[in-house]
Amino acid sequence: MLGIIEVPFLTRFVQPDELGKASMYSMGLNILMIITLYGIDQACMRFYYEDNVRKLLKNCLKLTFIVYTIGIFFLFVFRVPISVYLFNVYSPSLIFVIGIGTILFVLQRYGLLIFQMEQNGFLYSILTVAFRFFQLIFAIVFVFVIGNNYTILVYSRALTLLVVFILTLILLRGTWTTKFKLDKRPNTKSFKEIFFYSSPIALSGIVGLGLQSFDKMAIKQWSSYHELGIYVSAFTIVSMLQIIQASFTTYWAPLALEQFVKNGTEDSNKVFFEKANSMVTVSMLLIGVSIIMGKNLIVLILGEKYRLATSLMPFLVLMPMMNTISETTVLGINFYYKVRWHLYIAIIIGLINLLCNFLFVPSLGGRGAAISIGISYLVFYVLRTHISLKFYKVNYHLFKFYSILFLVILYALYSTFYPWDFYNSVAGIAVLLVIALSYYNNVKTEILSLFLNKNAV
Repeated sequence: MLGIIEVPFLTRFVQPDELGKASMYSMGLNILMIITLYGIDQACMRFYYEDNVRKLLKNCLKLTFIVYTIGIFFLFVFRVPISVYLFNVYSPSLIFVIGIGTILFVLQRYGLLIFQMEQNGFLYSILTVAFRFFQLIFAIVFVFVIGNNYTILVYSRALTLLVVFILTLILLRGTWTTKFKLDKRPNTKSFKEIFFYSSPIALSGIVGLGLQSFDKMAIKQWSSYHELGIYVSAFTIVSMLQIIQASFTTYWAPLALEQFVKNGTEDSNKVFFEKANSMVTVSMLLIGVSIIMGKNLIVLILGEKYRLATSLMPFLVLMPMMNTISETTVLGINFYYKVRWHLYIAIIIGLINLLCNFLFVPSLGGRGAAISIGISYLVFYVLRTHISLKFYKVNYHLFKFYSILFLVILYALYSTFYPWDFYNSVAGIAVLLVIALSYYNNVKTEILSLFLNKNAV
């Protein structure tokens, strides 16, 4: 809801080219954050249930600060070309904001990780909502204090990171003093083990970030900040769907790991993962197609300057849709410590994305970038799923899924190049019906099971 309020506010007060510049700041911040984390947060998550949590966290934080120091050194040395590339001007203050914002962002990530692994949805939600709330409030204040240029988004984001970091420390006090100090388990994970586990994840994360950054870089290189602003506005709308993805992943990651530790390769366990995949798949397909159908209505909230975003949304929707579904099919890679495959997948997808942007963006602009990222995440799902099945075989009903996905891709392609009309609506409704009928038995069985269990209780 906060996102729905924030997006039209920004698009009505901030010009597309200014929004494009602000997106370059976010990209720089995210790159430095991914480098600083170096996959150490993922190692912390994987060993959380096996090690002394307090000592594990201390080791992870020490390693993180070492990497951060190296990253800040290079940021300082290359501060001029980095600033000029991002903002077309050298600004020491913006470079400083990126450096400070990175460590605040990283420490906030560790706070969220603790609440995630403790399955404390209440405190996790407080931090997540607080970030959105303060970002909106500070953006509104800065619009009237500074003006409607890209710096309002930079400084509102930086101040939000500081406030939420302080809130994170306050909320963590209880967990740190009560639970972690009572943890008597030995510390079994050394710096070396954490580093070697996190390294493939770090490299895949960096390549993955490139996957999410090539599109913006390509538009900046071959088009303009104005086109980039239009693209970012469409991306922001689609990010509403990523909220569902993030919420699901936050809950699913510890639950799936805990389920596997308890039941391993038992058939009943595989049935559990099969059912979870079916429910997530049908939900994301229905939501994704509905967004493509309603893109013209959704984009009305952006304002007149951003109406071209309608042609960018269909393929952008594939990113959170395929990413979320793949979280239910990537199990084998994560369960059996085959993390190097994340790196291989990321490299392949990064190269595909780079090639697609090179081919499509010069001629199609933002639409080319959207198509590129859509293609990349389709391949991302295929690789994650089929590599995972080599280690942990679950029946995901892939023939049925790929058949429906083919229809969704055709519909997205049609909606990208043709304006909304009667035939577009008919095609969308037809695809929705095919999805509903194909997964009817799966959904009916699960709903009936829930209903019967509720009555039994």
